[in-house]
Amino acid sequence: MAERGAPLNGDPVAAVPVDPADLPDDVAEGGVGFDLPFPGVPVKASLNNPAQPIPTHIEDLYKAAAAEYNLPWTLLAGVGMEETNHDRLTATSTAGAQGAMQFMPATFAQVGVDGDGDGRNDINNTADSIYSAANYLVTSGATKGHKAFATPCSPTTTLTGTSTTSSPTPRNTAAA
Repeated sequence: MAERGAPLNGDPVAAVPVDPADLPDDVAEGGVGFDLPFPGVPVKASLNNPAQPIPTHIEDLYKAAAAEYNLPWTLLAGVGMEETNHDRLTATSTAGAQGAMQFMPATFAQVGVDGDGDGRNDINNTADSIYSAANYLVTSGATKGHKAFATPCSPTTTLTGTSTTSSPTPRNTAAA
C-alpha cells in the first residue's frame, strides 16, 4: 500500500489528481458504483446518514487492538463505522454476519481471538470482534502490502503458496 501512496499508518493521504478522460468508461465513478466524495467532504455512515461519533469505549478498543496488531486504529474504525456504526447496529445481517465487525461465523472460527481476556472467543463480544478484525487484517496481509496478501481464511498460506512458520496472531485463537 505504501508503494501506492497509502502507507496504512493513519496519516491522511493526499488526493491524486485524475483526468476522467483517462479512466475506462465503466469505472468513471471510481469503480464502486457511485461517485466518491472529494477530499474534505464530510464522510457519511452510509449514503444517507451522517457519520456518528465513536463511543469512547469503542475507540479505546480500536486503539488497543491496532497497537497490538501494528495497524492504524482508523482502519479498524472505518470497518466498524461501515459494518455496525461502531457497534450501534447489533443485529445479525441477512447474510449471517455477526458482531461489531460483522464476521461470518466460519471466518470468525478461523481468525477469532479473545480480545477482552475472558478466555472465550465470542463473535458477539465487542472486544473479541474488534481484536479479531485486527487479526484478520494482519493475517490477510494488510501490513505487508498487496504482494504479500494472504488468503484470509487460510492464515498460513500466502498468495504465492508458501507457508509461514509462525502464527500472526498474538492472542488466543482457540475455539470458544
